[in-house]
Amino acid sequence: MSLCNIWHIARKELTEHKFRFLLILISIPAISGIFLIPHLCGNTEFMKELVQQLNWLYPDHAAEIRRKFILVDLQLPLYVLVPAFASPFFGILESIIGEKDARTLEGLFFLPVSRWDILFGKVLPSMGGAIFVSWFSYTYHILFFGIFIDEDLAFHLLTIEWMLILAFLIPVIVYMIGIMAILISIIVNKIQTAVNLSTVILAPIFFMLAGIGLGYIEFGVYNLATGGIMILLAGIIITFILRCQFSIERLIFKLND
Repeated sequence: MSLCNIWHIARKELTEHKFRFLLILISIPAISGIFLIPHLCGNTEFMKELVQQLNWLYPDHAAEIRRKFILVDLQLPLYVLVPAFASPFFGILESIIGEKDARTLEGLFFLPVSRWDILFGKVLPSMGGAIFVSWFSYTYHILFFGIFIDEDLAFHLLTIEWMLILAFLIPVIVYMIGIMAILISIIVNKIQTAVNLSTVILAPIFFMLAGIGLGYIEFGVYNLATGGIMILLAGIIITFILRCQFSIERLIFKLND
């Protein structure tokens, strides 16, 4: 495996998909500015009933800052975790299946590089980009909350729960999604078919994110760690299956042995 070869392939992927990453970076503060931030600045009806049900949280804080804490606990994980969920998945599908569909992937097969170099070069930009976008979202909200809304709200994000999300849950989700995208790329040759299949396979992560946003899953260390461990185990199992059942040629080009 050559880091130089991986870098050249990865740089090509980044160049081709840079506008997609830029669009995701822009969309995060835009969507947050439409759905979350206005409700932190003013006492609106947004999730009012759910906030009242959780009003027992943070009893040592005033009612207004308590409302903000609860809204952030419910909604901000979606803005941080969704890029880790969606960005690498569709990036890898587009990179591998898109080239298979366009009949341009075979050209890489004849380059004087190993198959692992091709695989990592194509997968790592999407996975690394997803982690960067998620960390960018977290940093953006800390700065915005601290400057424009409330310093206590910004410091509220500097907790064990959020460190667990940044250092463990996001990389684990990105790894699991990346491996799953490679597996789906082996099975199908059309992007639309891959998207439809992935919606079914990855539904549990959708439910986890929705559960946090609706208050059904408590925003706590235990639940975050448990969810991360389960996702990591699923990724390890899928990795083992790929290593045992498929050669790299078959993995990327779907060739017979």
